Amino acid sequence: MIADNATPASTLLLSAHDVAELLGGGVSVRSIWRWVVEEKFPKPVHIGGRTLWRRQDVELFVGEANGSLKTFRRLKRTN
Repeated sequence: MIADNATPASTLLLSAHDVAELLGGGVSVRSIWRWVVEEKFPKPVHIGGRTLWRRQDVELFVGEANGSLKTFRRLKRTN
């Protein structure tokens, strides 16, 4: 039995499209992959032939970029 406050696994893992949507501001899937290659973004995990990001890793990335996304936007502009 799953507890009422349990988070479904589907919300813990994100596709590249989900990540782009979560980041917003016109971030493309291509940008995400470029940042991964440049080691500027968390690496994805590979599960069952799918490439996914842990939501926690993406949220940590955004949090480390800054509280107001100022650094994140600067990163986005440089790419």
